[in-house]
Amino acid sequence: MEKNDSNKILEFIKHKILRIPITYKDEKTGMVYIVAESDMDKYLNKGTKYWGKKKYAKAIEMIRKGIELDKGDYLGYWYLGQIYQEMGDIKAAEVEYTIALKNAEARRRQHPKLMEPEIIEEIKNDIKGLKEG
Repeated sequence: MEKNDSNKILEFIKHKILRIPITYKDEKTGMVYIVAESDMDKYLNKGTKYWGKKKYAKAIEMIRKGIELDKGDYLGYWYLGQIYQEMGDIKAAEVEYTIALKNAEARRRQHPKLMEPEIIEEIKNDIKGLKEG
């Protein structure tokens, strides 16, 4: 296997497992372009745009559509936890954060080199923050 092939495989794995978009950098302009984005990411991105506009119901709807495509992922649940917390619904936030944590820990066990342990700590801190009020 050539080095270029292994780099392509690593990019694909990072995209599929961690949902890091596959990008292309134009060396002449320095611009970076996303060339591959999963359907789940499309919904999560739409959801975060609505969330930024404080359109919580639409944000939740889009993020839930994304979650339907990969219920074992953590990011959508983590976003939902943050949205519910922002809305003041602490019980719903805790439910979503708990699922996010469970899924993130499972992903870390499956792919320890590709899953950052700091993400798990951030989710734990969000849960702790809920309990501290």
